[in-house]
Amino acid sequence: MSRMDSQEEGSPRVHNSNPSCEEFEIDQEKLKGDAIGESLYSERFVLSTLIKLTKMEEKEENEELSEDFEKDLCILWDMTIEKDVIRLLLSHNVLELFAQIIQTSTDDRLTEILVGIIGNMCSLSETRDSLCENPQVVGPILELISSFDPPTLVQLMRLLHACLVFENTGDEVTWFQHFCNVDGFVEKFSFILANSVNRSLLFTAFEALNAIASKFAMIEFQQDGSLQLKDVLVKPELIAGIIEALKQLLPDTQNDLEILDLTDRRKKIMNLFLDINAILSQYEDTSRASYSSSMKDMHECLESILMPYCHAVNLVPPTANEQGVIENVSDLLIALSPPFPGKCFGQMIKIWAVIEEFREKSDQEEESEWTCRRDEVNAEDISTTILDFFSRIIKNTSQETFEESLKDLPSSTLKRLHAKLEAEAQDLDTKQICEKFHEFFSKDQNVENT
Repeated sequence: MSRMDSQEEGSPRVHNSNPSCEEFEIDQEKLKGDAIGESLYSERFVLSTLIKLTKMEEKEENEELSEDFEKDLCILWDMTIEKDVIRLLLSHNVLELFAQIIQTSTDDRLTEILVGIIGNMCSLSETRDSLCENPQVVGPILELISSFDPPTLVQLMRLLHACLVFENTGDEVTWFQHFCNVDGFVEKFSFILANSVNRSLLFTAFEALNAIASKFAMIEFQQDGSLQLKDVLVKPELIAGIIEALKQLLPDTQNDLEILDLTDRRKKIMNLFLDINAILSQYEDTSRASYSSSMKDMHECLESILMPYCHAVNLVPPTANEQGVIENVSDLLIALSPPFPGKCFGQMIKIWAVIEEFREKSDQEEESEWTCRRDEVNAEDISTTILDFFSRIIKNTSQETFEESLKDLPSSTLKRLHAKLEAEAQDLDTKQICEKFHEFFSKDQNVENT
C-alpha cells in the first residue's frame, strides 16, 4: 500500500464499531474503481499530481516546490516500481512534460525527483523506446550532465544505465547520436569522475559509463565512415577521470585485513573498472595514445585490483568472477603495453602459484557434490590464461626490467614456472621468456658458486 493510500480523507470515525459486510464491499468497489491496473495505487492521486505539475510548468516564473507537493512527488516516484503505473504515466505523455520542466526549472530537488521517476520508468521498454525516438525529450535530460547537484547527477546516471544496459536492441546508432548532440558530454562526464568525492555518484557513474561503452561498442561493426565509439569516448581526459574515480572508490589499503576483506561492493567496483577499460583499450593506436599519459596510474590501479587475489582466501576455489578479473587484467596489460608492468607481472606469478597449488590438491581429493561449488570454474583455464599473459607481455622487455619484477618471489615458484613454460614452449614468445629465465637462474648460480 502506498503512503497516499494510508491517509484517510475527511474527519476520523467517532465510533469504534466495525463496518458491516455491505459497507466493506462498497469500499472495496470504490478502491477497485480508482486502482491503477492490478495495483492498489490511486489513479486519482496520479492525475491530480500531474495537473499540479502542469500548472507549475505553465507559470512564467519558477515556483518553489512546497513541502506537501514534494511529498506527493516522492510518493509518485515510489509508485513507479509498478508497471501499470508507468503505463498510465506514459499514456498522459509525462516524458514531454517532465522534459519541459527539467529544461526550465532552477529547483534541484524537483529536477532530481523527475529524473528519478523517469529512471524508474525505464524498466519498461516502452519508456526506453519513447526516449530514444524523441530528441526533444532526451536532449534536456542529457544536458543535465552540466549540473553541479550530486543527487540530480546520481539519478541521471541511474537513468542512463537503465536506458542503455540492454545491448543489441537495434537502437545503438540513434542513442549514440543523442550523446553526440550534447556539447562536451564526454568532457563533462570526465570532470565528474575526476573531481567528485561523492562515492554514490562515482559508483553510479561507473555503471552508466559501462552501459554506454558496451552499447556503443556495437557501432564499431558499421563501416559507413560515421563517428564511432573510439572517436567520442576514447579520450585521455576520460581515462584520467576513470582512474581518479577508482582511487576515490577504493582508497589506499592500510593493512592486510582490509586487503583480505574483499566485499561484494569492492568486487563490483573493480569489475566495472575493468569492464570499462577492456572496451576503451581495444582500439590499438587510438587507445595507446589516450592511455599513454596515465599508464603509471593505470598500473597502480591494476596492482590494487590484483593484490587481494594473490591470497588463496580470495582466489580459490576460483569462480567466474576471479577468472574474469584475471582475463581482463591480462587483456588490458597486453593491449596497452609497453611499458612493462613489473609489479603486476610479479602478482600474476603469485596468482599462478596459488592456482597451481589448488589444482594439485584438487587432483588428490575425490570430487563430490560436497566439495565442488556450483559456480566454480576450471582452474586449468585460468592457469593457461596467465601463462599466455607471461609469454605475450615479455616482448621487448629488457633483462634488467624482467629480473626486477622477480624480486621477493620464492625461487621454488620461479623454477616451477620456468619448467612449466619450457614444457609448453612452442612459440617464439614463450621461448623468449624461457631464455630470460635461463639467464636469471645462471646469474643466481654464479652468485652461489662465488
